[in-house]
Amino acid sequence: MVAARNEENCIIRCLESLARQNYPAENLQVLIGDDGSTDRTGELVRKFCKKHPQFSYVYIDGNWKGIRGKQNVLAQLARRASGEILLITDADIELHPDWIGTLAAALKGKTGMVSGPTLVEGKGFFAKMQSLDWLMGMAINMAHSTLGIPLTASGNNTAVLKSAYLETGGYEKIPFSITEDYMLFRKVCEEGPWKFKMLFRPEAFGSSLPVTDLTGLFRQRKRWFKGGKDLAWYNISLILFNSMVLPILFVGLFLLPWQICLALYLVKVGSDIVFLTVSSLFLRKFWLLLWFIPWEIYYNLAALIGPVNQILPTKVIWKGREY
Repeated sequence: MVAARNEENCIIRCLESLARQNYPAENLQVLIGDDGSTDRTGELVRKFCKKHPQFSYVYIDGNWKGIRGKQNVLAQLARRASGEILLITDADIELHPDWIGTLAAALKGKTGMVSGPTLVEGKGFFAKMQSLDWLMGMAINMAHSTLGIPLTASGNNTAVLKSAYLETGGYEKIPFSITEDYMLFRKVCEEGPWKFKMLFRPEAFGSSLPVTDLTGLFRQRKRWFKGGKDLAWYNISLILFNSMVLPILFVGLFLLPWQICLALYLVKVGSDIVFLTVSSLFLRKFWLLLWFIPWEIYYNLAALIGPVNQILPTKVIWKGREY
């Protein structure tokens, strides 16, 4: 299931990667939901579907009661889905040829939902900073999943058993959220009987396009933080602590010897290196570590600016709509 709104610059990249999947075409149904696009998205998708009979274009005509945006699109597509497994990705994602088979094979026993790693890939400094940002986020999610306290599924790289999805009542029965992936994860795995698994390997990999400017980045992060307000208290505590590390160390300079503050900061940097090194090796993206030093500066600045961005009285803007 692919939700698309004004994606003429990337939708074919996504659909071609789905067409290249090492998975029997006769067992695959690809549903692309056009959420009121005003560009050539619909035209491009319809042309593509004519050449690939397992692909279907679906125009999303109106919102179902209580939901909108991507959640509304996925709710309507899920009603049309005839398979036993629902795989969800975004229109700007390019997927590994073994993506479907890898995620589908992991749904066994009590595992009702799985998610693969997604990284931003692009040229230039800003894209590389986002790549490492996403790599760190994926590494943290993997660590939590390994400890049995997963954070969330990734809305652009997820598979869920249809039976597990239907037990929630479907997206139309799940409270509306601008981070619909977390709400589905919560209903299936935190409140339901199903287990979640994070698949941290190249075969489950998805490549996302970077945000092109700071305004877009701030809007993206604001949406993530607003949608994540219902995270468990220990998850929120870790996020807040990460944002407060530098301010705490700065205040510590007036209370403690500078050597202790420096040692504590180096411990933080060391933990960042460990997380990124391990995750980059798993995904065979080791070259990203060449950007570690500028990223560490970028990451610390983002951690300071992030809370300010959240408290500003601005609305969340996503795909040209305000929430």
